[in-house]
Amino acid sequence: MNKRIFIFLIFLLTGCSNIEGFIVDKEEGKILVVSTNPNDTNNSKDRAVDYPAVWISTNEKKYQLGQKVKAYYDSMEESYPGQTTSKRINILKSTKPSKADLSEQDVIQVLLNENEDLEIPVIKEIIYQDNKDYWDVTVISNDEELYFQIEDKPLN
Repeated sequence: MNKRIFIFLIFLLTGCSNIEGFIVDKEEGKILVVSTNPNDTNNSKDRAVDYPAVWISTNEKKYQLGQKVKAYYDSMEESYPGQTTSKRINILKSTKPSKADLSEQDVIQVLLNENEDLEIPVIKEIIYQDNKDYWDVTVISNDEELYFQIEDKPLN
């Protein structure tokens, strides 16, 4: 049997879980990843707890606010947000429209740095308005849906 197929099958059979989302907070030795996809178990999509969120322990220093990642883990402490140690974290490519100066990651960094009081922010939607040269960002924090406009200008 091909070694890659064998490793993939073991990976599937071990019950490894994952979360894909944005890094919205960092502390010493851990990152907070919040999914943009709500849980399937609830019809409401207006509360932060409807979106998976996990504090992931990591010794890596390469992770930054606003990065989109996919993290794999075996088990998680059931709290909100959950807590786990990652087996692997993949950094996903940040979207940057052709006419934009900023990427999605840049916009989220600006938003989070300017609004440090947001608690477990869910980045529900992020859209570049090229005809107006700004970004519309919808965030859920404290069960409140908030709307932000971030000017698309190069970072200093």
